[in-house]
Amino acid sequence: NNIHMTLLQLRRMNESIKENRKDRQAWEKAVKVTKTAYNTAKQVVVEHKKDRTWKVRKINNGVEKVLKGFDVSRARYHGGTYEGVTLLKLMNNLDDVFDEIKEFLKNELNADSANMLCSRAEIEEVCDHFKELFGLIDGTFSILRTKSDDIEAMHFELAERFVAALLEKW
Repeated sequence: NNIHMTLLQLRRMNESIKENRKDRQAWEKAVKVTKTAYNTAKQVVVEHKKDRTWKVRKINNGVEKVLKGFDVSRARYHGGTYEGVTLLKLMNNLDDVFDEIKEFLKNELNADSANMLCSRAEIEEVCDHFKELFGLIDGTFSILRTKSDDIEAMHFELAERFVAALLEKW
């Protein structure tokens, strides 16, 4: 009887081991597929960056240089995004930043109008549009950060106006 029980336990353990091996193989396959997809996507990004024209890189670098002039730079530790204090610096200098970006783009247009894909009027329009959007976003979040103890009726009215304007502009 003990031998029979032991054999039964061994059979169950063998079945469990086989199932675990199948699960492990499935996970290994999934990891391999995921790694392949990741590496393929990474290579596509590298190739895309190589394929960007000199002109596109020049414009991007020029805008980044304008931003750096206002101490607004991408956070390396956040994957190259703009965060926290950097955004406050941008918002505090919004008019000046966008004026310099417009000036930079117009100078590029004057220097090489054949390769620019827009006109002076479009530069003005797009820069002004984004300046207004950033201002509305900043105003909206400023009101939303008001401490609950300090909220008054005017805060609700102001928040409604900001959100409505933001949605309209968006």
